[in-house]
Amino acid sequence: MHKIRQLLLFLDRGFSQRNIEKETGINRRTIAGYLKRFGESGFSFRELLLFDDSELEVYLNADKPPRGQTDPRRSELEALFPYMLSELRKVGVTRLLLWQEYIRDYPGGLGYSRFCELLQEHILSQGATMHFEHEPGRVLQVDFAGDMMHYVDTASGELVACPVFVAVFPFSGYGYVEALPNASGGGATKKKGKTAFGRAMSYLLLRAVAGDYPNQYVCPEAVRLSEGVLVNPVEVEVKRQGRSVTVATVSRNDGNDWSNQSWDDQLIVCAYHPGERVAGINEIPCTREERTVSLQLPPLLADRPVHLYLLVHDRAGRKWSNSKYVGEF
Repeated sequence: MHKIRQLLLFLDRGFSQRNIEKETGINRRTIAGYLKRFGESGFSFRELLLFDDSELEVYLNADKPPRGQTDPRRSELEALFPYMLSELRKVGVTRLLLWQEYIRDYPGGLGYSRFCELLQEHILSQGATMHFEHEPGRVLQVDFAGDMMHYVDTASGELVACPVFVAVFPFSGYGYVEALPNASGGGATKKKGKTAFGRAMSYLLLRAVAGDYPNQYVCPEAVRLSEGVLVNPVEVEVKRQGRSVTVATVSRNDGNDWSNQSWDDQLIVCAYHPGERVAGINEIPCTREERTVSLQLPPLLADRPVHLYLLVHDRAGRKWSNSKYVGEF
């Protein structure tokens, strides 16, 4: 009841659900449930705070069944939790697999969403947890996941095993998954080498980081966003007005020599503000032949100087140029 009174106090003071979760440790789903019950009581938060514990419990649990009337399906499921926790520690075992096994043995059992909710509550009750605060774009968590996947080599018919690389931004939960030829070198192979992004990251770590620890910093003009063999435009002219940025380019070809460049290569302009950690790229595609790239900066960068980079890739997105630092505008 102390937690409920604490929740009422924060609500009465106008705190958001996100801030209440941070201060009390109560998850937002639970907060939303209590908020609904508070509203159904017909009393304000301040009036509810005046009730004693017994009165408050009556209003909050008016539509709940008596304690003795526990759903027998829940009791059956809770008896299986120790077994399920031990199974979840095994590679390849998921909650969906456990639920399918459970519903096979108990055809009238709980649905998948309720099953997951109760299992999660049990897991949280078994040990201490720690709340982590994450900033947007600050941390990327990476790992290789579970058992290897397999594909069939169409030439030989051989079943080939390959590891699965997973990367997640913890703030947004946005993830990236890729099956790789092997688990070494960040996806590099002797045949194909690293990706354009991977080579650029290696270059950044070797060349663009300056200063001595702990006063290290990144030199914007030394940063590469991509690396490859395509040729960059030889002339670049930038015009900026508020959020609007226009980049005019000129590509040169000697006679009919179009090696490492093509008229339909795609031009990309990237704007970045290190202090705000905000970036923007052109949303309207532009080819080498069209020459002029237009970029609308994010509102946050309307009156801020930005570093501009120019990148080129072929129509298929397989070949790239070394990104070109255009300057600060």
